Amino acid sequence: MVQESLKAHFATGRLWAILIQLQHSRSQSVSDFKTAHETFERALLEIPKSGEVWCEGARLAMSNHPNNCFYNLEKALKYIDFAIQFTPQYGDSFLEMIKLCELMKQNNKYGIQ
Repeated sequence: MVQESLKAHFATGRLWAILIQLQHSRSQSVSDFKTAHETFERALLEIPKSGEVWCEGARLAMSNHPNNCFYNLEKALKYIDFAIQFTPQYGDSFLEMIKLCELMKQNNKYGIQ
């Protein structure tokens, strides 16, 4: 349904974000994560200033699954920063920032306490 909607409304960040979220939620294999990431990149080509899309990219980058080759907390931080800049009115980006800070604290590599 989302893919059909995107045919008519290709510049709608919420639809792209839902598609990324759906793909990510069922990702188990390397191929699944790659598909979700490719959708994220495609969405950015259509609407590079969608905070909703950037937030989903951050969620994907924060997913520490053994088959997720896109796990990267530094990129997640960059993506969350974009999400907050582009759509600060959406609270999910701020919640993801808190989650990311906790993950970075646990990792200790980043010197956050």
